[in-house]
Amino acid sequence: MAMSCLMKRSNGFFYGIFWVNGKQVWRSTGCQDREEALVVYEDLRNEHESIDRITILKFRKLLLELLDGKLAPATVALYSNALQKFAEIVGDIRLSRATALHVEKFISGRLKKVSATKVNMDFRTLRAAFNRAVKYKMIAKNPFDDCENVRIPERDPQFLSKEEFLKLLKVVDDPRIRSIILLAVCTAMRLSEILNLHWEDIRFDEGLLLLRNRNGFMLKTRKGRVIPLNQGALAVLTQQAKVSDLVFPNRFGTPYTRGSVSRRFKKYARQAGLPEGIHFHSLRHTGATWLVERGVPITHVQALLGHSALSTTMVYAHTTPSHLRESVATLDGFLEEEGNP
Repeated sequence: MAMSCLMKRSNGFFYGIFWVNGKQVWRSTGCQDREEALVVYEDLRNEHESIDRITILKFRKLLLELLDGKLAPATVALYSNALQKFAEIVGDIRLSRATALHVEKFISGRLKKVSATKVNMDFRTLRAAFNRAVKYKMIAKNPFDDCENVRIPERDPQFLSKEEFLKLLKVVDDPRIRSIILLAVCTAMRLSEILNLHWEDIRFDEGLLLLRNRNGFMLKTRKGRVIPLNQGALAVLTQQAKVSDLVFPNRFGTPYTRGSVSRRFKKYARQAGLPEGIHFHSLRHTGATWLVERGVPITHVQALLGHSALSTTMVYAHTTPSHLRESVATLDGFLEEEGNP
């Protein structure tokens, strides 16, 4: 670690100068008297020396404590797992010593065990974690800024045709899972949103469903939204027995885990002979795609899905030759009016 020092600036105050990742960091002592400034400076120096000794796993523990209750549990788990894997591959090095070389080593090592999609998810999570370290002034620069995630050929979201969806329903023998599947397509809700749905969130008289944050559950975007209920969704909800505050409790009256529902869905999907790429989240894609194919404005679909950026929703705007033919045909009348052959 480079030498730190105390210096008086032109404003009359003394500042401690410290080095983090080869960059100067100035910290004001808030004092104009040198003796008083020296006392504060010693505290600042001890703080910086302590920060410089924090390893990846110590940072992981600290970050999880800071984020607990602020972010959705699933998001906190992403931070936890990504930092754990980073330390396993590059070693439990000091946070301030992490470089782009360590990031590349992590990407290379992780690709040997998991898919590129999972590696990119870890990459984005770790970059966000290190950004927080920069914010906390634990490091001066994020090493992930000098690296790129793995390039993956762009693919459209996997969704079901009407025929495939009916084949799926035929093999689902659990009424509760069947209801969850139906609601997912009718509302394009995320699985976590459905599993944490409470009766008080439903306005049957208005035909609305209110998605909101609550203790123990936070929406992915942390922003609540209102979902109009169509007849299919209303039918599913009115048929559910009220045995708990939750609309879809498991047999113990507590929320299903996402993993348990996802695994059961995958089993049903295989029984129905659906493509291997179909997962529970494909039901959200299915609902959104069907809406777009039926002419619902993409901005309306964006609001329903809760996307903050329209570009995220645009992946559902699938075009086929028939759609394009209908689109270009609208110019026929215009050309005739203009007198063109």
